[in-house]
Amino acid sequence: MREEQDEEYNQSLIADQAKELQKMNSEEFENRRRKAIDERRA
Repeated sequence: MREEQDEEYNQSLIADQAKELQKMNSEEFENRRRKAIDERRA
């Protein structure tokens, strides 16, 4: 029972980390996109 809970916790942790990484990547992409647009306007 304890092992099963540990496994579920680890999977949840991995999912949270993946979600956070994806968020950071999309924010970085958006920042680069905006910068490129701004540079084209200049």
